[in-house]
Amino acid sequence: MLHRDHPGWGRIRAYTNTTGRNDIVAGAVASDADHVYFYVKTAGDMSPRTDPDWMRLFIRVERQEGPQWEGFGFTVQPSAQQANSAVVQRFSGNGWAAAGQVQCRQQGQEMEVAVPKKILGIKGNKFTLQVKWTDNFDMKAGGIGWLDKETLRLMHVLLTGTSISSDK
Repeated sequence: MLHRDHPGWGRIRAYTNTTGRNDIVAGAVASDADHVYFYVKTAGDMSPRTDPDWMRLFIRVERQEGPQWEGFGFTVQPSAQQANSAVVQRFSGNGWAAAGQVQCRQQGQEMEVAVPKKILGIKGNKFTLQVKWTDNFDMKAGGIGWLDKETLRLMHVLLTGTSISSDK
């Protein structure tokens, strides 16, 4: 895992973030007549699935109506209690609601999830997806949570501090 550690500028002495846990290095998607299969690989063995905010997959089905959270309509969260299970949730506009239980297999640095097309509202074999694997991501932070804590702190300074436009 390559953590962020870079010299800063001005009163910010360094940009440091060591919160990385599962260093995601590859992902793939495949399908058959009934399922969409999602694969993820990390640089080393994955941490225990009981860790907080453990590996999560966000899915957007292109041209699909309905509310979305940061552009995604579904999330897949492997179960902390059941080794071969994951929960698919659909965004309702007011939060996430369970859409189904699916098969999930994780061993070492690899994980596969099989999601029935029916759960995702996919009919046929022509569809387009956008996917995003995350780890150690706090859902309460919203999409901005994909940024590291130092970037968030700097954004807070920019949003709440005093500034002058660049053309002055």
